[in-house]
Amino acid sequence: MNLLFDILNLIANILYFLYELTIHSYIDILYCYDYTDNNLLLEHKKTTVNSINNCIIDIGMDISWKTLEVVGIIKKYYNKTIVPGFHNITNDYFRNSILIIKDGEEVRLIKDVEALHYLDCKEFDYDLVFYTDYTLNDTKKNYTLILDDITGINYAKDSIKDKSDVNFIIFQLSIGDTKYDINLKEPRNFLIKNNILKYPFFKWYMMKVYNIELGEEFNVNYMSQDMSIGNVRSPFFIKFNENSVTSFSFGKPKQVVVDIVENKKDECEISDNIITDIINNERLKNHLD
Repeated sequence: MNLLFDILNLIANILYFLYELTIHSYIDILYCYDYTDNNLLLEHKKTTVNSINNCIIDIGMDISWKTLEVVGIIKKYYNKTIVPGFHNITNDYFRNSILIIKDGEEVRLIKDVEALHYLDCKEFDYDLVFYTDYTLNDTKKNYTLILDDITGINYAKDSIKDKSDVNFIIFQLSIGDTKYDINLKEPRNFLIKNNILKYPFFKWYMMKVYNIELGEEFNVNYMSQDMSIGNVRSPFFIKFNENSVTSFSFGKPKQVVVDIVENKKDECEISDNIITDIINNERLKNHLD
């Protein structure tokens, strides 16, 4: 790798030398009789090279920005027009409304609720289920229910119409000092009334978006549009209401609990040792008497 970098660097230096040599030669030919002072001629060469370099940089920057703008427009058109149009023509044939998740992994995709009638749901091993409504053909409106029980999806799917008016200015997950942005509106919109976010959801999200295996010690902090601030530490749950958020930490991380248990165990061992020493001392005293 270093050898390749050295070769490329050498080629670049040679090309730049040839570029400068070409400009200097052109100036020598064009102004050979105008300059009697070599220092002035050298200064003119240096100024000309710098001017051309700046001009090339400006043109390159303009081309780069225009290219990014075009790419952005194409990407937006693809996501907003081509993809929805394709799925509209194919009647969502290539979309799966039901997603089954286990240990952060998407273990099964199911076409729609009707397909569940042909499957034995009791055989499924899962942590949570997503049911997504794709009928609006908009990535920001792919409203998604979060369910703990797939057998109740027939009754729960109608509640996907109960949208939550909550919007977040900030929604982040923190592992130590590292923060990760969580997008709850795209490509799936989870802002549905009574949707609950717990550890299995964030484990799936971190694996899906960041390819990170999430442990059990992490924080989630958010700020909603009404400036309400929340900061919860795992384990917890976050529930979306009609126009507000309910969040609650209902325990301490398991590692902390283990440490406490170990400390209690150490205290008990120390106490037992003290009691044993007292008994031995009393026995020795009685023997001497």
